[in-house]
Amino acid sequence: MHIYQCSDLETIAAEAESAIVGITESWASNKLLHGEFQLNGYTCYRKYRPAETASRGGGVLLYVKDSLDHREFTQFDGENTESVCCLINFRQSETLIATCYDSPSNNMEQSQIMYDIISAASNQQCLIMGDFKKRN
Repeated sequence: MHIYQCSDLETIAAEAESAIVGITESWASNKLLHGEFQLNGYTCYRKYRPAETASRGGGVLLYVKDSLDHREFTQFDGENTESVCCLINFRQSETLIATCYDSPSNNMEQSQIMYDIISAASNQQCLIMGDFKKRN
């Protein structure tokens, strides 16, 4: 995600009054400073494309409005997956929020890990968003 795109995203999120924003193929990497893709009024949870498969594209971002009671959730962090999660506390209930990206370059094992994570997450109240490539 380029810096100029962050200002566009910030405008869109503000106009839509979005509480949660998920981004796939963010192009974010550990070479960028966290502030380069920060949105005012939001906490950004991020996961970069695994180093061994690092190339253009990839990476996921999850923005959560600062006014919400939330915390990072790492139980489903897989080394070879592009997913990021948090828990939101709302009305005395926790909801898992996840942004996932299943790259078309993933092998079947990597994709299965992603779908196993989604299956485990669906055992609780959750919102899972992302980009899931259909395979033949």
